[in-house]
Amino acid sequence: MFYIGKNFDGAKMKLKRVCAVLTGVTLLTISNVAADPFVLSGDALRRAVSGKTVYLKTTFGIEFPIRYRRNGTMSLNKSVVAKIAQAGGFANDRGVWWVRDDRLCQRWKKWLGGRSVCFELKRDGKTVYWRSNSGGSGTARIGR
Repeated sequence: MFYIGKNFDGAKMKLKRVCAVLTGVTLLTISNVAADPFVLSGDALRRAVSGKTVYLKTTFGIEFPIRYRRNGTMSLNKSVVAKIAQAGGFANDRGVWWVRDDRLCQRWKKWLGGRSVCFELKRDGKTVYWRSNSGGSGTARIGR
C-alpha cells in the first residue's frame, strides 16, 4: 500500500509538470494571436471610426485629420495641416462615409473628383494599415 502511494505522488508531480507546460504553450499562443493585426469589419469597423478622427498619414509623412461623424458625414479637421491643404483648395471639402462589404467607403465633394473610394482597414494596436480599392496603401491612427 505504501508503494502505491509513492507511485501516485510521482504521477501527480508528472501531471503538474505537463499542466504547467501546456499552460505556458497556451499563454504563448494567445499572446501571439493577440499581437497579429486584425481586419476591422462590419459593425466593429463602423464603431472604430464613427464619431472619431482618423489621422491618415500621407507618403510625405503628413497626417490629415479626417472627422467621421456618426451621421455619415465627414470633414477635414481644422488644424495646421488643414490650413496647409486649404491653400490647395482641399481643406473646406466635406463628404460622406459608409461601411459596405467590410470596407470603409467615402466620397468627397472635391477630392478624388468626387469618386467613391473604399478601404480595408487592419488594426495592430494603435496603428491602422489601410489599402484602398484603387491600390493605394499606408497607415493611419484613430483618435477621439
